Amino acid sequence: TATARVYQLVNTLTGAGVYLNYTMQPGEVVTFDFTPGVQSFTSSFAGNIYGRIIPGSNPSSFRLMPGTNYISFFADSANVTSTLFWRPRGWSFDSGSNT
Repeated sequence: TATARVYQLVNTLTGAGVYLNYTMQPGEVVTFDFTPGVQSFTSSFAGNIYGRIIPGSNPSSFRLMPGTNYISFFADSANVTSTLFWRPRGWSFDSGSNT
């Protein structure tokens, strides 16, 4: 119902963070894709907004580590909902498969 400024997304376990200068509009969906080689930051309203990432951020280092990760997401409104999706991956030839 109102705009919301998004400030950061940080994995406190690794210290890797993405700091932002972006104000979301009501109904807007913003998506980060941290997949190596295809990283993107897009808005359902404005398209590519990768340029809104503040220098000093390290999106190429942002990843989940084995075990418990604590992700800090900060916006200036309680009306923002954040959701995290990930695909399990591993360095073994079977990527951690149980078979």
